[in-house]
Amino acid sequence: MADLDRFKSINDRFGHPAGDTVLQQASNRLRAGVRPYDHVGRYGGEEFLIVLPDCGLEQARTLSERLRRSVGDVPMHVEGEEMRVACGFGVACADSPNETSVAALVQAADKALYLAKQAGRNCVRIAPGMAKRS
Repeated sequence: MADLDRFKSINDRFGHPAGDTVLQQASNRLRAGVRPYDHVGRYGGEEFLIVLPDCGLEQARTLSERLRRSVGDVPMHVEGEEMRVACGFGVACADSPNETSVAALVQAADKALYLAKQAGRNCVRIAPGMAKRS
């Protein structure tokens, strides 16, 4: 799960159409950084859910770091200005498709995302209890 850091300030400063532009640019960067059979979708507000079938925890962590940089390292163009938009990631993984419900996996990724926010944002965190699976 990914969340654009301090997105509300973009909407407040530039307006919602500019915020939509930032969401589109971030989405394009996320989709460009995953495999053809992975899925990237807007989950809510400024959050994205990224589903990586057949991807282990360490691979997911590495990919999330790469995606975080692809969103934040190159400025976005909004209302004639360049701005960097940072994002945080929460990573959760199931060893087998039948082991964990989708709801439990999303909840674990969301908890990890909150850990990223607590750590200062613009970072990747693994869901509690999953680090031992790597």
